[in-house]
Amino acid sequence: MPGQDRLNRRAFLRTSTAAAGGAALLPGLALQGATGAGSEQGAEPRPNILLILVDDLGNRCLSAFGGTVPTPNLNRLAKDGMVFRHAHACAMCAPTRDEMMTGLTRVGRGRPGADVPFFTNHLQHLGYTTGMAGKWFVGSVFDPPLRGFDEACILVNGYRHWAPDVMVWGSGGMFKELNQPKVEGRLNEWESPLEGNVRHKATRLADRYGEDVAVDFLCDFIGRRRRKPFFAYYSSKLTHVPAAPTPDGNAGAVEAFRAAFAESHDRHLKGVEGAARKHADRKSVRLASGKAYRNDGIRYLDKMAGRLLARLDEQGLRKDTLVLFTSDNGNSALDPLPEGAEPLPGRKGDSREGGTRVPLVANWPGRVAAGSTCDDLVHVQDFLPTFLELAGGRLPEGWPCDGRSFAPQLLGRTGTPREWFIGTGAHPSIWLKRVASELGKPDLEPYKLVWVHGRRYKLYNDGRFYDLEKDLAEAHRIPPGDGSPEAEQARKRFQAILDRYK
Repeated sequence: MPGQDRLNRRAFLRTSTAAAGGAALLPGLALQGATGAGSEQGAEPRPNILLILVDDLGNRCLSAFGGTVPTPNLNRLAKDGMVFRHAHACAMCAPTRDEMMTGLTRVGRGRPGADVPFFTNHLQHLGYTTGMAGKWFVGSVFDPPLRGFDEACILVNGYRHWAPDVMVWGSGGMFKELNQPKVEGRLNEWESPLEGNVRHKATRLADRYGEDVAVDFLCDFIGRRRRKPFFAYYSSKLTHVPAAPTPDGNAGAVEAFRAAFAESHDRHLKGVEGAARKHADRKSVRLASGKAYRNDGIRYLDKMAGRLLARLDEQGLRKDTLVLFTSDNGNSALDPLPEGAEPLPGRKGDSREGGTRVPLVANWPGRVAAGSTCDDLVHVQDFLPTFLELAGGRLPEGWPCDGRSFAPQLLGRTGTPREWFIGTGAHPSIWLKRVASELGKPDLEPYKLVWVHGRRYKLYNDGRFYDLEKDLAEAHRIPPGDGSPEAEQARKRFQAILDRYK
């Protein structure tokens, strides 16, 4: 029952502070396994976990998935690990982060409030040290310590690729002089003050590039926290707009954009490209196109992944660490593909494959088989139970979770893969016109779009039903009764799921 769920979550949060200090544990969430990255005799080793989540990267963006932009570090990660070919997120970034961190669908539940724990809260209970750097944009409360992060460096105030504004919590090394006091009142990551008589303020790093700052912070975190199992989360703001050169770009263009970002106080940064062009005009610098800058961003993501992997190697932690790389939504319309190659149908904000299917690579030397693939259906909701299983824990009896652990598949076992997921998060401006035309209702009013997506069939809450094996573009809906017996059984089963989530 939803009310009982809420009571359970409040009980969790009442014990979380004490449990993190070793004084208490959530009943039913026992610490199992060793306290280090190794294992007790007969127990599975508990890995460190490095999660790399990028922004707006389509399923075919990386060269390992068929893209044209060189990504050698991520290619090696895929070659030496497992590639998931049917991994999905939500169609937009915020719903993905909500569902990933909580293991709960937003359908019928809404955004997670302060009483809903993240998987990082659970990992703390299991003896993990947790740290993150980069984009937040998750849940209805901006408070990293409450959300289970021992250390955090958040890039606030919009997509400031250059001259980032940072807020820091709990650091014992880099930026510890910027550590925030205990939160009193509500913070807003999109409007964090830089100056004035405030207890909580951001610091602008006028000469830095945001991704460098985030990875510097995490490399420092890994070096200091290496003696206990840790969870490190790199939440990149690449390749989200606004388009801008990376530090590896033309020096004149870099300086033009750095100056434009440093001067801008607009959290949406709508005018930063125009401002950069004014700086460039003064310096006689010709700026590249947004597409070129996006491709540069993909290269830079690969470089940042390489730095984190190199840090693990330097610390002798590579064989003790599970590395997961994925994206918060697809954006197939911008995937850099060879000439003539067909992108997945749809784009960011679209309920079709191009909006929800994402790259997912898992790498754990000696544990995840090199060169392996997995065709099971996986969703970001599955991260929470997967991480808990690998960490030697389990959710309390009756605890709500919509995810399904894929830890067995990682370790070469069959597991119990999910048969479907319930999807949401599509942007009305993307899909409404197409749906209205398809249904023959030009004056269709906006409504919340929800769907059940299986490995083969897909049913929307407006009645549209598709066979994805034959019609990935969702161009030919199957009217009720016109499908095969298998299809009609799937339609009936999926409709019951939709009815349950109402």
